[in-house]
Amino acid sequence: MHAPVSNPGVTEAWFAIRGANLNLDDDGRVDSVWDARYIHDTYQALCEQQGVARPNVIRR
Repeated sequence: MHAPVSNPGVTEAWFAIRGANLNLDDDGRVDSVWDARYIHDTYQALCEQQGVARPNVIRR
């Protein structure tokens, strides 16, 4: 995601994840599964690694 420098205000983003993304290898076998929990946990970990405060997110 990118917010242009010319944007005069705060940029807000909203994402909805329903179901899971199945990532396949070259032979068509499931290599990994990215569901909402995995994406949330990965996002939080990456923010922490880069010294960014944990975003206030809503989960269900």
